[in-house]
Amino acid sequence: LNAAWNVSLGPLLADSIEEDGQMDAVFSLFQILNLAFSSLGSMLTWPLLELSARLGGPLQVYRLAIAACSLLFAAEAPLVLLVREVGARAQGGFSLRVSSVALKLAGLNALLALGAGLGIWNINYWFARKYGVEAAELGALAVAGNLAILAATGAAPALSSRLGTLNAVVALQLASIPLLFAVPLSPGFPLAAALYVARSALMNASNPL
Repeated sequence: LNAAWNVSLGPLLADSIEEDGQMDAVFSLFQILNLAFSSLGSMLTWPLLELSARLGGPLQVYRLAIAACSLLFAAEAPLVLLVREVGARAQGGFSLRVSSVALKLAGLNALLALGAGLGIWNINYWFARKYGVEAAELGALAVAGNLAILAATGAAPALSSRLGTLNAVVALQLASIPLLFAVPLSPGFPLAAALYVARSALMNASNPL
């Protein structure tokens, strides 16, 4: 269900953009807001866990957090109904017409997803095994990564207007590769974490583009 929500939200957001040339800026702002509130949510887990003894233990804290998330989702869904669709999608019906360019981009994105599945999605486990870090360090790494991506995303529209959207995407992703290559060569967690955060910022700043 969440995947269907995510797929549908992109076209809905694109339809809401009235001015030409604003797509990069609007989608970048959308990612910035997501990252900011995601970081806030991650940081709220620390005080909750500190209070876990009073709230019935860590398991009870997680239950309360999941219940709070459910209430937020329930409150959010009716607000989306206030949005009015424009264009062909508002008329209903479904047809699949995909250009060759879109298929090529989808194929390249699939290769990126393959690489992410092989390495990036397991990176926390690797950090824990190699450097002996635990939840506190990994949580701080996640927040630092989000904030770095937020800052880089803010600069992405300006880079896109200077280089063009396609060139900006390529430049950001190419710049991230040496940083990722250097992560496993790092002698300690602080350097590895710094390199990984910088890599995440460059790689993910291109997502809205």
